[in-house]
Parts: sequence; C-alpha cells; structure tokens
Amino acid sequence: MDREHAQESRNKFKIKAFSSAIAAISQVEEPITSGEQAKQIRGVGAGIAERIDNFLNGTEDLLEDDTPETLQLRREETIKRHAHTALQSIPGLGSVSARRLVDQGCLSINQLTDPDQPYFAKLTASQKIGARFHQHLAEKVARQEAAAVLKFIKESLSSQFQLTLVGSYRRNQPTSSDIDILILHPDYVHIPSPTLPNPFAPSSSEEVADVTEIKPKTKLPTPLKSSSSSSAERAASPLLNTIIPTLTTRGFIAATLSSGPRKWQGIVRLPSHEPETSATRKAKTERGEGSFRRLDLNLVPVKSEAAALLALTGDTAFNRDVRRRAGKMGLILNEYGVWRWKENGEQEPSPEVRGAVEGRVESLVLQEEQDPPKRKRGRPRKSPLPQPPTTPPGQPRKSAPSLPTSESKALNGGGFWELVKFPHNSEAEILDLVGMEYVPPEKRNFGFVIGRSGKVEGMG
Repeated sequence: MDREHAQESRNKFKIKAFSSAIAAISQVEEPITSGEQAKQIRGVGAGIAERIDNFLNGTEDLLEDDTPETLQLRREETIKRHAHTALQSIPGLGSVSARRLVDQGCLSINQLTDPDQPYFAKLTASQKIGARFHQHLAEKVARQEAAAVLKFIKESLSSQFQLTLVGSYRRNQPTSSDIDILILHPDYVHIPSPTLPNPFAPSSSEEVADVTEIKPKTKLPTPLKSSSSSSAERAASPLLNTIIPTLTTRGFIAATLSSGPRKWQGIVRLPSHEPETSATRKAKTERGEGSFRRLDLNLVPVKSEAAALLALTGDTAFNRDVRRRAGKMGLILNEYGVWRWKENGEQEPSPEVRGAVEGRVESLVLQEEQDPPKRKRGRPRKSPLPQPPTTPPGQPRKSAPSLPTSESKALNGGGFWELVKFPHNSEAEILDLVGMEYVPPEKRNFGFVIGRSGKVEGMG
C-alpha cells in the first residue's frame, strides 16, 4: 500500500482495497500462513491473497539484477520468516519468543520439540504444554466437540452448577480455536468492584489521553483473569475447590495453563464415543491418546450473568464498541456489570459534574485498554490515574474536563463505583442503557459494527 501511495497516479480504489483487507486481517487472532487461508476472510480478494502468498514465499520483490548470492539470502530470509510464523502457532509462544528461537537456529516445530535439540528446554512451562499438544490445538474445534465437552462437564458436576457455551460457539460460528464455558453457582455471589480510580482523585497530572490516539486494534483485558488473588478468594472458589479436582479425577484434564479463583485455562481430552471408566480415561490422557482441545472455564457471580455473557461472547470489536459507548456516558462496563461513580453524600450531581464525569471516565477506560496496569502483588498504582500515552512533539495533549471549584472539592471528598441494577439482568437491558438495540449473538462481529454505523464507535 505504501508503494501505491508513492505513485504519482495512485489508484484510490486499490488503496481502499488494501486498507479494507488490512483492517479485516487485523481482527484475526491466529497467524496467516497462506493466501488461500486469507481468502476465507471477508474483505480479502484473490489479488491480495496472491500478494500474501508472494510475501510469504519471498518472491514479492524479485528484481531482474538479483545475483545468486542475493537470491540465496532472500531464500534464507523466507525460511526464517516461515519459521517465525509457524512457531507462533504454538499457544503461548508470541512474536518475540519466536524471533529469539529463530535467531538461535530453530527453524521448525519439529526442531523445537526434538528432545535432542536444545530449544525445548528454553520454553516456559505453558509454552512446553502448547508445544506438546500443538498438533491437536492447531485443529479447529467443531461445534459437536464443544457440545460434547459441555455435556461431560455437566454430567460430572452437581446440578446446582449452570453452564453455558460462549465465545465463537454462542456466535453460531461453525468452528472455534478453543472452548469457552461460563459457569454460575448460587453460592458464588461476590462481585469485585472496578480497579479504575476515582475520576476526580488528585493526581500529579490533570492531562488525559486524546481519544484519537487510541489504536483500533487495542486489546481488551482478558475477562475474569487477574494477576493475583487472595487466599480467601481461592478458598471460596468452587472452580478451584470442586470443579477442577472433579474433572482431574475423571481423567478429563491433561494440563493446566493458568488457574485462578474465577478463570481456569488448560488442555482437556475430548470425551470418547465409547463408554470409559475414569481410570481408563485418566490412563489414556496421561499417555496422550485421543484428541485434545483448549478449554477456558469462567466462574461468574450470579448477578453478573448478563455482563459476563456480553464479555465472553464477543467478538472483540463488538465488545470494544459497547464498552466505549458506556465510557462516553461516564459508565464502566466490564464482565461483572455496569458501574457508575457515586460520590459520598447521596447528592445528585449537577449537569456540569455529570458531563465532566463522562469525559473523565471515558478517558480512564480508553487508557486502561491501551496500557493495562502491571501490578505486583500487594502494591497499588504509583499514581491515582493511569499515565497518559506519549503525545507526538508539537501536539498539545487534551486536558481533563474542568469542574466548578466547589463541586470538584465535593467529589474529591470520596465516593465509590456503584453497580447498576437491572430488573431482568439481561444483555438487552445493558445494550439499551448504552443506546444500542439488542444484537443477537450471531451478529456480534466486526463486520456488523462497521456496517451499522460506517465506523466502529471510538475507533476514529
């Protein structure tokens, strides 16, 4: 696209096609390994797919005066590029780790998993699990497989547990990269408050991020996943104390990637079509016999069901759009519910205060998405507000919405995030609150968001 821009007689239609394809490909989570794979993405045509193949094959820039030496260098770079892409197909192995391995001489997954090679020992525990099961995890999860996993878990647990398939399955996609299940239990009721600070707490800087600096592909925080948890939280979690031990005993769980009081991620063995005892299943799982898939279990407080369904159903572009609409209204929408700032004293804020709150909360939410805080256990943020991103030289940064002095002092006196209550605790009520009609799960996707308004809200 850069070359086309540089042409004196550039083709605006070709540039638009490039831009649309880039936007569509940027929403795909797994690496693109061929033009044929890219053609399956809406917005990528045959011409762009061919360019992708040429890029991956190292033939996109062949020149007439290339020498045998330069051609050899080009081929070597192509092999490294393919290796870099292939290694990233292993769960938990990102671009930086893959590049480091390639630079050390690892040029294939077979080399990585070869016990006689030094590369496997360099992996983290979760990366070793991903490498061990990479052939299984490379396969897409069929809907009937996800349904079989749900059935097995339901039959293994008490009827008090309520389980729902979410993610791609709930969006009615034919396949998915993993299986996501939402879990409710009547005894699990604690709802954690948002970690975002008081919008009007004093800070070392009253400047906030310019919303135009937020990039469209901002990654949302992983729902229900926290960097730390207290011993009390873990002791009260039916996920850790009932569900995981039960499924482990039944030989269902092959490996654990991460485990917390509200979210478990790992590898499970698909239930067999033939009857099996727990002992038989466990022995086969330990030997690696059968088919294995990635599973996420998400334990949610009962009153958070609607918000969790929204967060866990996706897709990312749809969730980003809905959350930013809430932020523009001075609300926080997360997997636990909708929250509004309530100052102490029960006083009703004036229109000026309400408007300022909306601007401050929107900025806080956008900053939290762009640069999630990295906390060490037991240590609070260094500043009451997230630090704004760097502004390009010569461009002024937007200031926070101002308040009349008396009202500012009143709000700075203290307050809390209050959970908004809905009569029916439904997704439709949440969407209505942020100014959206109900969108069925199968339409919650990037294309729908773009098609509805011409652009994604808050994405520029």
